Amino acid sequence: MTRRQTNRGPSGRKQTTAIEWIGGIAAIPAYVTGEGEPYRPEALFWMAADGAILGSTIAGPGELLATASESLQRTIEQPIYGRPHAPTRVRVASAVLADALRSGHPGIDVVCAPTPELDAMLALMREEMGEDGTEGQSYLSPGIEPDAMASFFKAAAALFRARPWKLVPDDQCLFSVTIEALGVRDAALSVIGQMGESFGLILFSGLDDFEDFLDAVEVIEMGEEPEVPPHFALNFERGAELEPELRKEIAEHHWEVAASNAYPWLVAVDEDLMVRPPTASEVTMAEAIALALTKVLAGKKALRAAWDGGEPVSRTLAIPTHQGDVEVTLLAPFVRSPEELDPSHDILADLAAFADSSHFGLAESLVMAGRDAGFDMDSREGIEAWMQSIQGKPLPPSIPIPSFGAPHTGDKKAAKAKKGKRKAARKSRKRKK
Repeated sequence: MTRRQTNRGPSGRKQTTAIEWIGGIAAIPAYVTGEGEPYRPEALFWMAADGAILGSTIAGPGELLATASESLQRTIEQPIYGRPHAPTRVRVASAVLADALRSGHPGIDVVCAPTPELDAMLALMREEMGEDGTEGQSYLSPGIEPDAMASFFKAAAALFRARPWKLVPDDQCLFSVTIEALGVRDAALSVIGQMGESFGLILFSGLDDFEDFLDAVEVIEMGEEPEVPPHFALNFERGAELEPELRKEIAEHHWEVAASNAYPWLVAVDEDLMVRPPTASEVTMAEAIALALTKVLAGKKALRAAWDGGEPVSRTLAIPTHQGDVEVTLLAPFVRSPEELDPSHDILADLAAFADSSHFGLAESLVMAGRDAGFDMDSREGIEAWMQSIQGKPLPPSIPIPSFGAPHTGDKKAAKAKKGKRKAARKSRKRKK
């Protein structure tokens, strides 16, 4: 911990060494799933200059700014590491957070500047959890009972047997999906697997998010870190690659699986590439889409004509799900302009596999570490207690930040040109609305 030190200068007067703390708000790499809709809590951290965590406060998204000054005062009075003491200077990266602290602590020099120490600490949290976060996985969770999952598995098996990737020309030939009862309106559905691997569906909130996803693919190919829009995926896995506890759960409940490479897996991915299990509503949505798409695929001749420039295919169907009938509207093709299309097939499959490479990934690693230590990681209180238990430890001098691999030698000019065409087409489409 950095302490205030008193020395004597050349004049013999006492001089006080400044004490700097680093503060910042960051999303915790875990989802709270036991309190309604899943959400990522945020934490306000206070760190000493030597890397020791002095205090933290956990709350829901957007709740911490109003209590930032109180959190700082509480940490001054009761730090979890070292004796009570006050900083002379606090450095934060957010101008809004800096303003809030200045109004509550006028005697402290609050500066707005980068805080790489906090970034390193968050990277350390992920690294200390290890790469294997697959223990204890389950298809079931609060609100998702075996009967609901059995109904989804049956729908997924029917979809796999229909082999949509054999009929849909490529992963950029989109379906529009609307399910008013579930809040889905003009979502963009991509079918992947045309190259004979990574079979599944990826659902985006609309065309703009789909195009942002394509941009992210190109960013990854150039060896840079992408900004990925939120999306939802139904992936079909090989049974041999599925975790043993998941295969055991499927066998115990006698859930239907179409083939050895058709074990369904649902995953929601947020803009930080954090992945989480589906909600009960999302399981219903996936079941309804799988059943509706299976029915629409039966009209092969009409769909092929639609993809070849003929009349679009639009079907509104009453789909029986485990939650009752749900009305689903599918439209094909979901029109994109020719300049937005990329002739390469399966451009989405690599990024989908990347995002789901370890299923729950870092989030599940974090959660399982807390559970192994005896904490309730489905509640905010449990996460906060676990966070407190690992704090107060100085960071090592160098923490590697996760990256997406070695630089790629791809044609950046060509990638930027394609991205520019998509942006121009996007603007044109918005003007026509």
